[in-house]
Amino acid sequence: MPAPEPPVEPVEPPSPLAGGDESRRLGELARGARELLAGGRLEAADEVIRGLEDAAARLRAQAPEAVDDDPPTR
Repeated sequence: MPAPEPPVEPVEPPSPLAGGDESRRLGELARGARELLAGGRLEAADEVIRGLEDAAARLRAQAPEAVDDDPPTR
């Protein structure tokens, strides 16, 4: 007789803020900041916006330096 299988625990979908596509997470944060601003929760919105600014700075630091292959035009 085979051993009984362990119970399966339900798996919650990952939060869009927990990982994965950085642009999706930033979009969710921006949407949340807009909702907080619309609701008059200025301090909370300010905190979210500071987080967005920090994330943008991290992305800029990770981005490869742009190479300008086109000669200047006059």
